[in-house]
Amino acid sequence: MQVTDRLARTAIEANVRDREVLTQETSSFLGSQLEDARSRLVEQEKRLEAYRLRYGNELPNQLQSNMQAMQNVQLQIQSLNDSLNRDRDRRMLVARQLADLQSEQFIGDPAASAAGSTTAPAATNVAIGAELEKAIADLRALEVRLTPEHPDVIRAKHLVADLEDARKEADADARGGGRRQPLTATEIAKRNRVKELQAEIESLDRQIAQKLTDERALQTSLQGYRGRVEAVPTRESELASLTRDYDTLQTQYRTLLTKKEDSKVAEELERRKVGAQFKIVDPPRLPEKPYRPNRLLIDLLGAAGGLALGLTLTVLLELIDRSFKTATEVGLVLSMPVIGLIPMVITRAERRHARWRHLAFSVGLAAMCAACLTVVWLTFRI
Repeated sequence: MQVTDRLARTAIEANVRDREVLTQETSSFLGSQLEDARSRLVEQEKRLEAYRLRYGNELPNQLQSNMQAMQNVQLQIQSLNDSLNRDRDRRMLVARQLADLQSEQFIGDPAASAAGSTTAPAATNVAIGAELEKAIADLRALEVRLTPEHPDVIRAKHLVADLEDARKEADADARGGGRRQPLTATEIAKRNRVKELQAEIESLDRQIAQKLTDERALQTSLQGYRGRVEAVPTRESELASLTRDYDTLQTQYRTLLTKKEDSKVAEELERRKVGAQFKIVDPPRLPEKPYRPNRLLIDLLGAAGGLALGLTLTVLLELIDRSFKTATEVGLVLSMPVIGLIPMVITRAERRHARWRHLAFSVGLAAMCAACLTVVWLTFRI
């Protein structure tokens, strides 16, 4: 009994130690696997972040914004082309007007020279002064309504400056005794108009050049947006591969983290001996009676079996034996009257043989009964 109790306690202590060692090894293994999964996950996150920073404008989530930007740039290009066409048409018109003015040979015209020779320098100065005052009044009115950079203001300033130069020339001619023929107001106006047209052509040329530069920049921007849109399928496939690997690593990391936490809980339970352990439910003790075999049951079952076997053999022998035993049986079976009976003639040898057979049967039956009684006695004796 003491040996059995000692063996049971030794087995329980060994099981507890093995479970503690197993939980510690499991926790350590899961910790190493978790750290490896964390490093791979961080590396994949950095790779994914670098990819998004590098191709951020070509990713599928930027497709709608790129398409919208392309439409906006195309609208800007269309608007810029319309403006360019208007500026070019305006330049052609201004150039035609300038050519028409330059074709008029108003400078050095004989009729103009003759008219100028008969005009007094004082009258010329008066006419130029009137034109100058009118131009200054117009300039002041424009400056009140418009900014200094407005084309009308700039033209008015040029006209005032030209009229002032013309008046200075007229004054110089008047002081020189009429040696230089002064210009008339019409000639001054035409000259100013020529200058205005030339200035407008220069301004239109600058605007056209700037708009062509802007158009090239917009075309470059449009090509960039178109390249982003065309690169979307490739970036989508690459991003799907990176995202799939990231999702797999993230799932693996979460699974290992859950197992790690479970392992910590199991380790703590084993340390506190709260987990499932072997316990001695029924301590060893000396038996009060044998558990097996149940001899009484065996004897009863043997007796019942023997009785059933005997009855079965008796019935079987009766069924097999088809001979007639009495005259009544013959009449019942054959439905014929019995005329006479012949008795069985038994010889001495047959009697002797029957006597020995009866004796042997009696001895065997007695021996069997004695054996059965012996077995029963030994069963209850032991």
